[in-house]
Amino acid sequence: LTVYLSNRKNMKKYRYPIIALVGLLTLVGFKNNYCQHNAVQKLILAPDIAQQELDATIMHGAGLYQLLTTDSVYTDVRVMNIELAPSSYFDWQTFPGGRMIIVTEGQGYYQTKGKDPMLIKKGDHIEIIAGLFHWIGSTPESPLVFISITAQKTDDLVNWHEPVSTAEYGKARGLQEPS
Repeated sequence: LTVYLSNRKNMKKYRYPIIALVGLLTLVGFKNNYCQHNAVQKLILAPDIAQQELDATIMHGAGLYQLLTTDSVYTDVRVMNIELAPSSYFDWQTFPGGRMIIVTEGQGYYQTKGKDPMLIKKGDHIEIIAGLFHWIGSTPESPLVFISITAQKTDDLVNWHEPVSTAEYGKARGLQEPS
């Protein structure tokens, strides 16, 4: 009992420094979690959705895009809204992480290297495996608006290749919508 009481007296002198240390650690931990939580909220609540012009060196024609995801630290998924003016089309391209296209407005063409082009329209979706050569474009009569969902598995989100020839686009122009 005497040992217990003497240890208890010695503990009293450490009581306030221990309470202060625990309080400080709690406050620092709370502030750190609070800051991290607020940073994530800012990314989710205020993404940069300004429209930007597409780079003319990767396509024929004109178009706009909007980045719908901006967080490249915590996820490798990239989502973009892309709008192509009539008669506009991208060069041949591949995506190391694959791609999904969801057409939201208009009509266009999609072609995989070595296959016939196909007509795409609002409501269509295309799943493109990683590394598959393809191009996408709008018809002469209609703009094409689509959502592009990709996964960034390497430093390059997309690899651009040779331009689509006028003959390749012309072959797609010959397509008719099935009745």
